[in-house]
Amino acid sequence: MALRPEVRTEGPCRTDRNVKRIVSLVPAATEIAAALGLMEQVVGVSHECDFPSTANERPRVTHSPVHHAGLTSSEVDAWVRRALRENGTIYTIDERLLRELRPDVILTQKLCDVCAVGYGTVARLAATLPGPPTIVNLEPSSVSDIFDNIRQVAELCDVPERATAVVTQLSSRVEMVRMRTGKIVSRPRCFLMEWVDPPFCAGHWGPELV
Repeated sequence: MALRPEVRTEGPCRTDRNVKRIVSLVPAATEIAAALGLMEQVVGVSHECDFPSTANERPRVTHSPVHHAGLTSSEVDAWVRRALRENGTIYTIDERLLRELRPDVILTQKLCDVCAVGYGTVARLAATLPGPPTIVNLEPSSVSDIFDNIRQVAELCDVPERATAVVTQLSSRVEMVRMRTGKIVSRPRCFLMEWVDPPFCAGHWGPELV
């Protein structure tokens, strides 16, 4: 089932300000902000955000011991299972830093607690921040949902016209690929994986892209 982007406002949305201070807790959200020309408004990112390169210049508000630990696929799986069983989470969020950053908008997701800091944790913390900030749940399951996410972030940050330009460009690229691949006579079979050991099939928009 396709899920449209959801916005949860932990209090009144600060619509009186044209410039929003953004904290992104997922790499995809950071890339959306960049595509919309909002990186100057991104004041904090997750430990996984590394694109565009300017994301590496932002304070990192989340941390995970397994990140860049050099573990094999099976070792990561075992560590994650153990951490979830013993601690209920594999991430920590720097509450003090988040308060210092004073975000107006927090971009995150609540589909998977393994992919990012749990949505509930973020929501509870956000409720105690000044404002409080608006929490945006980006949870696409298709390419069209991704486009909706782009529009949602742009609307919230008062730059809806930028979303129109970005989505139009991306849609054109998708159609160009569709037209070129439509002329291919021999189509090799493809198996799409997200994890190697244990094997984990890819879902959401991945098969659609293939």
